[in-house]
Amino acid sequence: MWLSAVLLAGFLANGSGVPTQSTLPQPCIVYGEVFWSETQITAELRSNCPIEIEQKGRGIIMTSRRWIVQALIPEDPGVHKFVYQWGQSMARFGDKSLAIAFGPLGGA
Repeated sequence: MWLSAVLLAGFLANGSGVPTQSTLPQPCIVYGEVFWSETQITAELRSNCPIEIEQKGRGIIMTSRRWIVQALIPEDPGVHKFVYQWGQSMARFGDKSLAIAFGPLGGA
């Protein structure tokens, strides 16, 4: 009897009995803008997960506790939006796809 009351309360709380979006894990996304010119390259990137993001020249290096992910900024003048979902093999660079290299941290 009390189990049916608990299930009913859960159903009424979210209105459908289906898990809500807040209970589902959110994907790790790296996003921002990248600027490339003959004299300057900058990447203003952030993420919604605990990873370290570093820019070295044309390279973008993203590091978690277990993985390292790298992308090379294309020589395409101007400001471009950058979006990468952790674990994918491609990122978005403006309206183009950009190949990503990834592997375990430390190379093991």
